[in-house]
Amino acid sequence: MTKTLATAALLALIAGPALAGFEIQEANTEENAVTLESVNTVFFGDLEDQIRSSHELTVGWGVVHGYAFEFGFELENPSADDESADFSGLELTNTIALIGEEGFSTSDTFALALIAGLEFEFEESSDVSLTLGPAIEAELGGVELLSNTFLEIPLGGGEGLGFSYALGGYYEMTDDVAIGLEAHGEIEEVFDDTPALSEQEHFIGPAVAFEIGLEEDQEVGMRVGTFFGLTDETPTVGLSLNLELEF
Repeated sequence: MTKTLATAALLALIAGPALAGFEIQEANTEENAVTLESVNTVFFGDLEDQIRSSHELTVGWGVVHGYAFEFGFELENPSADDESADFSGLELTNTIALIGEEGFSTSDTFALALIAGLEFEFEESSDVSLTLGPAIEAELGGVELLSNTFLEIPLGGGEGLGFSYALGGYYEMTDDVAIGLEAHGEIEEVFDDTPALSEQEHFIGPAVAFEIGLEEDQEVGMRVGTFFGLTDETPTVGLSLNLELEF
């Protein structure tokens, strides 16, 4: 269940007028495992100059012990007045497990990985940025704690450093069902001209994660969440559905 919570639950934060999707990147890797994942979000509220929905598809592969690679692309409906979906970006993500089941140091209750990814944006301009930071998973008193904290570093000019986070806490009701709370947000130009709190983007809300076993070594994970905007710059509500198939 730990892996499903982490995978089905933010590396999908392509810089823009609003957070593109809600996901918590996992800290563990599994050699030779292949994953297909769909991250879908629909926003409601005052969406002027903000995206209406986003849909990301990724393919992941556990290349060797302790290292996994993901390739993904994203579609967005850029505004409430635009009914078409636009191809908005590509992501290449590397996960290096440091502590955990597949890390250099093994642990059953704690996992730490380094995430390094390139994001290619194709919205208004062809920008490239590097996303770098830790992914953490920890079990504490029956609660699974998840954390992503990333720096978003523009390459070849552009805006200053950005910061994004995705935090979650889940309690397992059964072996296949868990309920939890997640928080997501980002701050543009965090070390330069930092925007006021009202101009930043922050969400918080409940989520439920499910795991369905299929054939041997195959399982489907699903996470459904409702996230509420906490600032004027944030859409009122974001509905999130993440699906993952692992084999």
